[in-house]
Amino acid sequence: ELLDLSGAVYPATTEPVTLEVTKRDGRVVRGESAVREVEGPVRSVALVPSDPTTLPEVELAILEADLIVLGPGSLFTSTIPPLLVPGVREALARASGLVVYVANIMTEAGETDGLDAFDHVQAVLEHGGRRPDVVIVNDAVLDEHRLARYAAERAEPVRLALARFAEAGIPVHGLPLLREGDLAQHDSARLAQALVRLAKESRARVRAEHRPTALGANA
Repeated sequence: ELLDLSGAVYPATTEPVTLEVTKRDGRVVRGESAVREVEGPVRSVALVPSDPTTLPEVELAILEADLIVLGPGSLFTSTIPPLLVPGVREALARASGLVVYVANIMTEAGETDGLDAFDHVQAVLEHGGRRPDVVIVNDAVLDEHRLARYAAERAEPVRLALARFAEAGIPVHGLPLLREGDLAQHDSARLAQALVRLAKESRARVRAEHRPTALGANA
């Protein structure tokens, strides 16, 4: 009701946890708000305590989903943390739905400095996340005004790294997802349309796999 959303919204865990982030240079930062106050990219993130429980509704929602979307959002402080909850991670590993990773359009200073889209996915895998079946990237070119604005914040477009995805055998859908305006954000309507198409394809695939096959006998 607070967010005026249809459907259900569940927390990954109801237990109080703290993010503990380790930077590439070895410095450890505690608390989400403090991560980007310390310069340099993140190497890893952990939960303290490390084994909070999740809700049965969360596990069921993951297991029954046709489509499971990771991102877009801050990689180490939004996308990965829910995957560190054991129950969430285990449910994701067992889920039959299509797993889609939506790559960020821009890097974030103090978090993903210099990381390309494949590096983002690799970080998810290194934290125990499941390999995505599809990765969605924005392939629209940013204008000079937005590039300059983000450069002042020490951020740059996330490089697509298509060759690295091809080598790893991970399908990539490049789409013009850039929203109009001064910010480098996803166009929510275009992204939603792309995700709905994938959800329908996933549902059709699952139904086909479970369709009974008529077997005949030779006389």
